[in-house]
Amino acid sequence: MWNNSMGETNVIWPMELNVTNLTAETGNFSQEEYYYYEPPPYQVRPIAVEIPFKSYVYPILAIVTILGNILTVSVFIKERMRTATSALLICLAVSDSVICSALLPNFLYIYPTGNFKTYVLYDWCVTLQIFSNIYRVARTSSNWITAAIGLQRYIIVRVPFKAKQICTIKSSLITCFFITIASILIHLLQFLALEVTPSTPSTALQNVTMPTGCVKQFPVWVIETFQDMKRMVWMHYLFTGIFSSLLPCLMLLVTTVLLVLQLRKRRRNFGKDGCHGDSSDRNTRRVTKFVVAILIVFLLAELQDAVAFFIYVYEISSDKDRKVLSREVDMTWDTFTVLIALLSYHVNFWIYLLMSKQFRVVLRTRFCPKKVFFVSKRDDRLTTASFLPETSTSQVSTSQKRG
Repeated sequence: MWNNSMGETNVIWPMELNVTNLTAETGNFSQEEYYYYEPPPYQVRPIAVEIPFKSYVYPILAIVTILGNILTVSVFIKERMRTATSALLICLAVSDSVICSALLPNFLYIYPTGNFKTYVLYDWCVTLQIFSNIYRVARTSSNWITAAIGLQRYIIVRVPFKAKQICTIKSSLITCFFITIASILIHLLQFLALEVTPSTPSTALQNVTMPTGCVKQFPVWVIETFQDMKRMVWMHYLFTGIFSSLLPCLMLLVTTVLLVLQLRKRRRNFGKDGCHGDSSDRNTRRVTKFVVAILIVFLLAELQDAVAFFIYVYEISSDKDRKVLSREVDMTWDTFTVLIALLSYHVNFWIYLLMSKQFRVVLRTRFCPKKVFFVSKRDDRLTTASFLPETSTSQVSTSQKRG
């Protein structure tokens, strides 16, 4: 199940093959096919529960999420909304949109058209493999950007004065850039070591030309370089699992807990002093709660994936392939994993909309630019001051009136 949202058969390794003697012509095997051998040409074999979800539910959710993220970017890119946190939120919206865009070709080609009933044509094999690689990079980037948001909010709450120099728009954009580069490097071996080659199925009929399918295989140079291919696959699986999913989840879990504890500590301190803090501090607490909501949604979506990762690690280390999760159970779990992930990408827009008065105001001005909207100080929930504690609420109100 883990990291298998492209809809491919959740089996990566033909266990019955002697992998130490594999050659480039051995057949259809890849880093995506544990436990199960599929003879060439390559074919997707879904179970019954997958088909309605991947035919209709997933594509609709993906399209709606992309549209919501376009609106999100159009709001946060406005000058009055540009802050260090909003820069990361824009990067997150872009990454989530790329994830959904990379999933769409697979869902639309394989499932509603019924193409899973036959093997995948070569041109589509290459296309879907490219989108699969883009998906992996975007998902890893999305995980680490979300973790960076949690860390940034903790820094702003923990050391607000130093945060003015540390947490800037420039530093947020640089962080997103290096996260993207690191995400490419994490999956680089799979991009280079897995090739898609044409494969035409044999037929007993004379003068019949079958459409060209594909085989996913390791090239000769990879086999000669690593020798023990089974060990190489397992090590790469563990490496990508830890650095693309497990570590950002753990980092996000720790920073979210610390963030909540820090908020409670500050609230108790203000209560002892008989005050509630200035407007800047109140805005900081409001936007932190807003960010915590996003982080919790992300954790709910990703932690169950981490559970599956540990199950796979156990199966791999103990040579108990498919002893804990059968193929049917695994793929059923994966079906609902993808659904939860897509919902988590989509729900971010509604968190912005429901928790931020400022977000709603800027969004309305996009559709009614001639109408002026004012946000009262009492009702505002996510102003520019919320993102930058050093900005006063009065400055925001003035800028809104000028805008």
